[in-house]
Amino acid sequence: MKDRSPSIVIIGGKYLGCSVLQYLHTKKIDVPLVIPRKDDNGTDDIFPSIIKLCRSLGVKHQKQTQINSLNLLKKYKPDLILSLENNRIIPSSWIKYMQKYGQIINIHFSPLPAYAGYWPEMWSIWNDEQNFGVTLHHVNEKIDSGEIIDQKLFKISKNETRQSLYLKSFKNSFQLLKKNLNAIIMKKSIKKMSKIKFKKSFYHRELPNKGILNLDWPKNKQERFIRSISFPGYPGPKIKIGNHKYTLIENDIEFYKKIKTKVYE
Repeated sequence: MKDRSPSIVIIGGKYLGCSVLQYLHTKKIDVPLVIPRKDDNGTDDIFPSIIKLCRSLGVKHQKQTQINSLNLLKKYKPDLILSLENNRIIPSSWIKYMQKYGQIINIHFSPLPAYAGYWPEMWSIWNDEQNFGVTLHHVNEKIDSGEIIDQKLFKISKNETRQSLYLKSFKNSFQLLKKNLNAIIMKKSIKKMSKIKFKKSFYHRELPNKGILNLDWPKNKQERFIRSISFPGYPGPKIKIGNHKYTLIENDIEFYKKIKTKVYE
């Protein structure tokens, strides 16, 4: 390890990015640069804004359209890059550079190698999984496939929703990173594989059944579909009547319960 204190660059944001930035700031660990998510506009919305937090903490942030140039890395010379709820593709040039001069670590909200890719909380509920988890891993040139450092597993509750599982994943990810951060900085050998083996799977950016609730499904399948899609602030599940599609909202669900339609009969 270098004599100077470690330098950590954060790419990403939302709850995990903001919590880790606040934690590092409290611990007086140098964060010379934050590269926010593409969709962070500097105000809190469904998720907290890491740009807003950077401004309040006096941390430099730079919202890049793309992050292809090595100039940023050569300028700030980070020992570690943390990819936290990041929606940017880290270029191979950055990965190769950091393999030589440091590390890039990502936290993925799933028990890898299962549910790599997009929206793992949604897919795990839709697939009626009983167990879930979060994974701390090195970044390589394939999405969510780098060497696993550590995992934290937990149960999916009976009435779990996409939002509740997301929040559960965030909290467990934060604890997992804090537990392993010092060893990562010190480049100690840490590889703690879970006793439960998960089958490899990858999901693309799409919704189950294209987001359409099929009223001919059994009641339990309809209910699971609604739980898997539902996340306040985002469009809910849709129903199709004739050639038209309608988005269900919370008041609709309560209405369907009262009249005992196929959604909740």
